[in-house]
Amino acid sequence: MGDGPRSGCLRLAMLEAHEALGKFMKDINPMNAVALFLVVGKLRPNSTTVLVGWTFVWFFLVSLLQLTLQPVPPAPGAEVGPAMASYFASLAVVLPIGLISWALPFAAWMRLLTTGEGNGLIPFRFGAEEFWALAVLLALFATYLVAMVVVTVIAMVLVSLVPLLAFLGIFVVPAVTVAVVYIGLRLTPAAALSAMTHRFAITATWQAMKGRIGSVLMAWLVVVAAMIAASIVMMALGLVIPSFNLQQEMMQMLTGGPRPGLAQLLPFAFVNMVLSLPVTLMGYSVTAYYAMAISGRDDDWMRAIAQAEAEAAAE
Repeated sequence: MGDGPRSGCLRLAMLEAHEALGKFMKDINPMNAVALFLVVGKLRPNSTTVLVGWTFVWFFLVSLLQLTLQPVPPAPGAEVGPAMASYFASLAVVLPIGLISWALPFAAWMRLLTTGEGNGLIPFRFGAEEFWALAVLLALFATYLVAMVVVTVIAMVLVSLVPLLAFLGIFVVPAVTVAVVYIGLRLTPAAALSAMTHRFAITATWQAMKGRIGSVLMAWLVVVAAMIAASIVMMALGLVIPSFNLQQEMMQMLTGGPRPGLAQLLPFAFVNMVLSLPVTLMGYSVTAYYAMAISGRDDDWMRAIAQAEAEAAAE
């Protein structure tokens, strides 16, 4: 008799968790997707705090390195051959740094957001999750480049054969832009799902995201709005405190002037990281949220996220 009420409460809690999970997987609230890192922060406060700290330090150092190694186009009057060789050599150094610097924190956040697993005191490593996330990013980027080259070549050939077709460019450019945005939205969780499953999940993502374009678009619009707000704040700070504005120094560097020194880069990189980190975490959250929503999982972590959202909505 004594176990009856407790058993009934347990069944009720399980039913509520399953109902919340079903709603979480079918009726996605874009704001819940954007705020996933906050929910996880409440469920895993220690792991989240450690990872936020490491992410801040990581991107701060990487931004300093990239600003220091920023490739500079050949200056007017310079010898084209050596100048271009130096430019492409700099690109060959900066691009891998950018890819690796993206993959390590991305995979660490995907582990935490999608599974609730902590990453330890040193969260960044290069394992299966990092490999698959990087592989999918490279595959999508290569496909995009090839597609753009093919479209450009076809357009140039058609215009050379029929010059009157040149006016179609006013329609082609918007159409291509819309297509790229649509494909990007539909493949939003591809890298996260690939990292979760340790396989190429591009096709699975494309199929599972059918019918979710509206909600994922709204989620990314929130992230873009936050990005714009952060940029406005950075610009305003730069007007008040000149050391927070490197626009003039960077323009001088790109036109053959001296590179900004470390003393100039440090305050800019620090403030920029303070403002951009929340936006970065919002982007991670959107990617992870949709990856979980289309994964078909029904485990303790998924139920914990769904239950936390239901409780927050009921408050």
